[in-house]
Amino acid sequence: MTNRSDGYSVFIDDVIHTGGKFKQISLDYKNLMPMSGFDPVDTGNPQTNSVIETTLRTIGELHLMIAQAMYQHGAKLLLAGEKYEDAENASNANIILQTAVLEIAPNAKFPTPPNP
Repeated sequence: MTNRSDGYSVFIDDVIHTGGKFKQISLDYKNLMPMSGFDPVDTGNPQTNSVIETTLRTIGELHLMIAQAMYQHGAKLLLAGEKYEDAENASNANIILQTAVLEIAPNAKFPTPPNP
């Protein structure tokens, strides 16, 4: 978990998990619609058939756009989680290094440089 000064807490594992879920659900959602579109409708009226065909094609295109947007949001969540994780790991490594330096440096015996 990363605590931020503005009061928000980020649970990195949850962000990564949610990103993966978004991507998986977007694929499931995408597969709910037939990729080849809907079967043609014959109402007996060519104008009505055309309107229905256009409407169904538009619904299919919007469906695909929603699935793509969900997938992209999942990818962004995964990237954000990875960046938080990298930052947290770097911060932890920095804290460990600083602690080691503060604990070791006061007791360290450094050689005196030779006088020229």
